[in-house]
Amino acid sequence: MKIKQELTKMGLYIVKKSLKESIKDYLNELKPQVKNNWLTVGSIYVVMTIVFSVLFLIDALIFKFGLSSLVSMVMLLMYGSSNYWSVLLGMSAVIISLVLLIILEVFAFYIVVALQFGLQDVDQGAQLKVSFQDTWRRIKQMNKNQLLRLYAYNSLFIFLWLLPVMILQSLFGSNQIVVHCLQAAGFLILVRKSLDYSQAIFLYREYQPHFLGQSQRYALKASQRFMKGNKGNLLGQLVLAVIPLALWGAIWGAVTYFGFYIWEPIMIYGGPVIGVLGVCFYLPLFQLVLVKFYAQHKNQKLLETAFRKTFKPVAQLTGEAYKKR
Repeated sequence: MKIKQELTKMGLYIVKKSLKESIKDYLNELKPQVKNNWLTVGSIYVVMTIVFSVLFLIDALIFKFGLSSLVSMVMLLMYGSSNYWSVLLGMSAVIISLVLLIILEVFAFYIVVALQFGLQDVDQGAQLKVSFQDTWRRIKQMNKNQLLRLYAYNSLFIFLWLLPVMILQSLFGSNQIVVHCLQAAGFLILVRKSLDYSQAIFLYREYQPHFLGQSQRYALKASQRFMKGNKGNLLGQLVLAVIPLALWGAIWGAVTYFGFYIWEPIMIYGGPVIGVLGVCFYLPLFQLVLVKFYAQHKNQKLLETAFRKTFKPVAQLTGEAYKKR
């Protein structure tokens, strides 16, 4: 019995040692690429955060103006008074704010994709580091229509997966236990589907010429096949990467909290600013984790399996297959 226990302890020790060595090797592999690109990519994220925060604030003000105008008009209508021009102005402001919000989200997606492709080229040795000029060139040259459709399909599919949970929450909102269980279920669904679709952008880039005239949902379908049996591996890598970020957020969150407690403006405003800056400069690591994962698991057989029976024949796209003989 003692010999069996000793062997079990030895086996656990070997597994732990092997795991520590593999994590150390993985981090050492990421280190030079992170070191060469964190400053540039992080600076781009900082600039993007500042610019988009200002634009989102302006958009929020436009939406608030439109909504308050509509509410005021409803009140006036209740008292028998109306001004159709004010109603039109309020509705126009709300619509403009929503359209602007969508435009900002899509353009932010284009920037993230450009940085993702740049880091992928760095990992493949096609270039040494990401630059501002390279990122802007990628944004101008990318097929924005295809990427927009990929973004729309990804958002739509995740929304449809979460929709049953949202409906059940609205039906059982009075029961807090059920609501918490549904929130946990929604979070698990979100994580699972995000992992399923996480490789869609790389697979789209790999087979981009084949997507001419094809549906972008094939990239999501291929990503699901690509991730079959690999979701746990990617989740483990992302959890490992998120631990320092969680500690960073906890530290500066505590600083902000105690700043409000003692009413110290430097801590109140400085905590969130430093916290956001740290996140911006840490994001390249997350993107490199995705790049490394795709590079490690990609092979010709898996790519062929992922895209098996997805693309429509050219004859169907051109209509040749449906011509009467």
